[in-house]
Amino acid sequence: MGLTTSEVENHILKGEINTGVNSSDLTLKDIIRENVLTYFNLIFLIIAVCLCVVRSYRGLTFLPVIIANTLIGIVQEWRSKKLLDRLRIVTDPKVKVIRDGKETQIASVDLVLDDLVILEAGNQIPADARLESGELQVNEALLTGEADEIIKKAGSELLSGSFVVSGSGKARLIRVGKDSYSNQLTLEAKARKKGEQSEMIRSLDKLVKIIGILIIPIAGILFTQQYRINHATLKDAVTSTAAAVLGMIPEGLYLLASVAMAVSVMRLAMSKVLVHNMKSIETLARVDVLCVDKTGTITENTMTVKRAIPLAGMHLGGSAHTSLPLQSEEEKREEEEIRIPDQDYLEEASDVQEPEVVEEYSSEDLTTLELMIGDFASCMGNDNSTIKAVKTYFSRQTGKRPESVIPFSPVYKYSGAVFAGKSYVFGAPEFILRSDYPVYAGRIEQYTMYGYRVLVFAEYLGTLSGEALTERVLPLGLVLLHNPVRENAAETFRYFAQQGVTVKVISGDNPMTVSEVAVEAGIEGADRFVDASALDEADMPQAVQEYTVFGRVTPQQKRQLIAALKKNGHTVAMTGDGVNDVLALKDADCSIAMASGSDAAAHAAQMVLLESDFSKMPAVVTEGRRVVNNIERTASLFLVKNIFSLLMSIFSIIFLVNYPFEPSQISLISMFTIGIPAFFMSLETNRGQIKGHFMSNVFFRALPAGLTDFAVISSLVLFCREFDVGGSDLSTSCTILLAIVGIMILYRIASPMTRFHWILWFSMILGIILCMIFLNRIFAINMISGRCAMLLVLFAIVTEPLLRYLSLLIRKIWDLCSWVRNWIARRREEQEKLFADLM
Repeated sequence: MGLTTSEVENHILKGEINTGVNSSDLTLKDIIRENVLTYFNLIFLIIAVCLCVVRSYRGLTFLPVIIANTLIGIVQEWRSKKLLDRLRIVTDPKVKVIRDGKETQIASVDLVLDDLVILEAGNQIPADARLESGELQVNEALLTGEADEIIKKAGSELLSGSFVVSGSGKARLIRVGKDSYSNQLTLEAKARKKGEQSEMIRSLDKLVKIIGILIIPIAGILFTQQYRINHATLKDAVTSTAAAVLGMIPEGLYLLASVAMAVSVMRLAMSKVLVHNMKSIETLARVDVLCVDKTGTITENTMTVKRAIPLAGMHLGGSAHTSLPLQSEEEKREEEEIRIPDQDYLEEASDVQEPEVVEEYSSEDLTTLELMIGDFASCMGNDNSTIKAVKTYFSRQTGKRPESVIPFSPVYKYSGAVFAGKSYVFGAPEFILRSDYPVYAGRIEQYTMYGYRVLVFAEYLGTLSGEALTERVLPLGLVLLHNPVRENAAETFRYFAQQGVTVKVISGDNPMTVSEVAVEAGIEGADRFVDASALDEADMPQAVQEYTVFGRVTPQQKRQLIAALKKNGHTVAMTGDGVNDVLALKDADCSIAMASGSDAAAHAAQMVLLESDFSKMPAVVTEGRRVVNNIERTASLFLVKNIFSLLMSIFSIIFLVNYPFEPSQISLISMFTIGIPAFFMSLETNRGQIKGHFMSNVFFRALPAGLTDFAVISSLVLFCREFDVGGSDLSTSCTILLAIVGIMILYRIASPMTRFHWILWFSMILGIILCMIFLNRIFAINMISGRCAMLLVLFAIVTEPLLRYLSLLIRKIWDLCSWVRNWIARRREEQEKLFADLM
């Protein structure tokens, strides 16, 4: 008996509700605080105060940009959160609970202490509980790391966060909310470290920390040098130091990345893809191996029974049993030649649904078999789509009740029941028949080669315990099941092939069956298949290189396959929908679950396809690549300014010259050569495959431009000093030269130039010119002398070849470094191999 409404209300008043401690659920206050109270905003505030103190109000032109950036970050993050909150209502786990004597379904967060919940296969246990009735096979790997399934009987304790593999039962909640085991682990993890971040965000964090440390001593030395040694006025010293600091801060880069990721989450959400972790967007864009399951991914999630086949020579109604004799190898080869049609015939006869096999059984045999399977299926829970399909097809029964029931085990691939002292098992032929499998292999493979999934129903001559079968079995019949291939599967897998993503099919079904389905779906290399039951962990690294299709894979082996692929240097994505996929989903670099699958899979995955439509995957990958490629490209623009400003500040300190820019001039150049172009380019379509590491890619693109900026500006400063050019002329000419170089860099970064890029490029040039003409006082742009103009023209001409040759030189150095790294890696591998051979 469950709780009454009044008892539920009483528990709610006491705060005994199943509220989680998920750290990702930020409030509006949290979002505002994270965007406003940042280290660099503090630096900007200090700069603004200093400029106000010395009455250099023109230098405050950077503030509107900073305020706008902060507001954009808050608005986008809040919009993204609201949209995701609405979508989470769809995927939040629903729990069957008994209240007021009636079974109802509620969200797991609405559960209270002492609630009586109904648990079935695929459910994740919502709170710590005690099993009141029934029997469950539970996997606690997400909590303990142990992959073994644990049998729970009445009175056993169930830990929140674990999931039900098979069976059903009723459980009473004994600890809820923050008191539950899984939430205690979450709180402990939050106390130790923050959530895992993507390579891109991690790299940006590192860059921001390095710059944040450098600007304080550099700013202090630069101000002291200009005010004390160069005897600049306090106003000029503060203004130029502020300009140097502003140039070194990548004020919009981190925000641009965060906003771009938030926009991507919203775009995916509108396509019915729920993102639990923004890291997965970048990770999926870098994936080069995609592991998929057959059912629900390649095929439709619905499964149907085609027919049942009594095995010839079996006396189903009695105890007599005649086994087929073992065949010699020569007889088996002769049978194969007769049985298996050639490949050309198979390709031409694609409309053939099953082989023409003469079956030796009577209608009485078929009826008896169907009734026996009907009795067997009726006592099983709705553990998975297979048993549901079997129940639907074998609806006729004799009414016999079992003495005991063994739920389906994804490890041992069978379910069992005992009727009138006899044990019966139903499941994968290889796991049930074992050493007798070769006797029936010919007949079974006649169907698997046509894409049917074949299960065997047999009498077991031992005692059922839920563990691996050890005694002989008497096979009684075969059951053929069929999953239609998804309509758009071939197109989806063709996309991945074109994008350089290798597809691996990992399934618990017969490898030949899975291979045929994979071939039909157009997966490259689908004819290379292996039975995973014949592999051990040591074989996995080699197997993942050789085979595309893996059949008869256990949940633990799925983890081993993922680990082997990652060990071989691949970035691995995994799709799944069942409880047997959960462990592999947690271990994959990026995990995607189908919403129509189990609760455990949907909450273990980083992404959930809400419509369970695998054809959405190309759009998800494309979105990830768009974000990462665009941020990589636009980050180079920001880094150019940072490299230049850092080098120019050091140059000013060493050569005892005043920093040649004012804050408003830095703001002008940043706005038209970095900020505005970066924003628009970050929203473009970009499907290029991602290679290399984020920071090295960005730094390699930015370094030639940053060095060019530094070379021409520092040279112009020295020449102007020698030719006794005034400070106002120098500042204006340096700003114009920096704008020229910035426009050249923008052209290189935007290449190849599309129509949109040409419009953007010319618009930025026009914007700079108009601001210099009509807003010259705001941005400190003055008329320059003839001598200064001549120097400006000279250095403007030099910039293009200097940028070109610096780029070529750095490319050569980069290639040489890459060659050296690869050579060292090869030598290390050779030495390790030699050492292993000697041992």
